Amino acid sequence: LYGDPFLTKPPGMYAAICLASLPFGEVTPISARIPSIVAAWISVLAIHSMLRRVLSPAQALIGAMLTPMSLLWLDKAPSAEIDMLQVMWVTLAM
Repeated sequence: LYGDPFLTKPPGMYAAICLASLPFGEVTPISARIPSIVAAWISVLAIHSMLRRVLSPAQALIGAMLTPMSLLWLDKAPSAEIDMLQVMWVTLAM
């Protein structure tokens, strides 16, 4: 965070950042954000899949499109923090 290590638990996010940074040869601000962005997209797709079971396809699409419009989602999805990865795992567990 601002050039200093910002270590939080669990370490899965750091492993994901490491894997996303392998093609670049180093950890960059963009490669560190890739796992959060991918997790956010997977979460939206999972929410859409869950909503299609109980709603019409159009309603499920609207629900899935509204999900990433919350302020916290917009704040956490492009960040290199563990929040979106945890949201993805909880969403997939549901």
